[in-house]
Amino acid sequence: MKFTELLEHKAFQKQGKVLFPRSSDDRIIKAAMFLAQNEIADVFLVLNNKAKPTFQHPRVQWLDPETDSKQPILAEHLFSKRKAKGWTLEMVEKALKDPLYFGACYLATNLVDTCVAGSIATTGDVIRAAIHSIGLHRESETISSSFIMELNDDKLLSFADCAVIPEPTEAQLANIAFDSSKTFESLTGITPKIALLSFSTRGSAEHERVEKIRNALTIYKDKYNRYAIDGELQFDAAWDYSVAKRKAPDSSVAGDANVFIFPNLESGNIGYKLVQRLANASAMGPILQGLNKPMLDLSRGCSISDIIHTAYLGILMS
Repeated sequence: MKFTELLEHKAFQKQGKVLFPRSSDDRIIKAAMFLAQNEIADVFLVLNNKAKPTFQHPRVQWLDPETDSKQPILAEHLFSKRKAKGWTLEMVEKALKDPLYFGACYLATNLVDTCVAGSIATTGDVIRAAIHSIGLHRESETISSSFIMELNDDKLLSFADCAVIPEPTEAQLANIAFDSSKTFESLTGITPKIALLSFSTRGSAEHERVEKIRNALTIYKDKYNRYAIDGELQFDAAWDYSVAKRKAPDSSVAGDANVFIFPNLESGNIGYKLVQRLANASAMGPILQGLNKPMLDLSRGCSISDIIHTAYLGILMS
């Protein structure tokens, strides 16, 4: 069974509640209809710009931010989260007219299981609404992202961070490694083996960027140390057993890694797109991680199937 088929099966079994803030996007409507008609999830669609519902289905609810009966609950929640930052009730009321904040607060107050946004909003806007409304998980210090990569032989990998933090600090790299491993394990059931990637393997080069990876490894082991990890490793040493035997023969990860942590956003974004296009791999994500609840971000170039698969991920992360 392909991973996407397994996701659908598990999502169907779980029967979650999915909210889409942007019902004005025709791709969202088609994805919502698929989820409802195939009895996979209850779907909540936020009306945009005073629009009217475009179809009816027993498993679809249309939400109007202007008249929704849950507004007092949402306002109370958002005010409690933001009053220390100087927000007034008037600012909260204005924010809740934004579909992203409205959807994020619906998720934060347990009215739905996941919120899937970003088809016509920037990643920055999605993350801002999520941080303000939902907040960070107690084990996380930052928001990051990962992709689940499915190769042609059905092998599953995690690539991170490929969408959020341009130049992560040493501490952020350690946190990205931890959060990405938790995401990978929860969605795939596979035990993570983490490779902190570099242009050096075990001291083959000396540079401040290499030192940064070594320091991230130390931080990870001191603070988390839940999964097998090694670094610094070049990709060939992390991936290929024959190379690993020569470059890092005593490593418990080299040659068998499945969670790959890139040193910065530039390399991560290039890396996942190279594998996706040249190896014809399936790339599911970006999966936002580090939040208290699963608010997921879509690419503005997403397909209908991308939206559906992201909804599956959100249901299973809830």
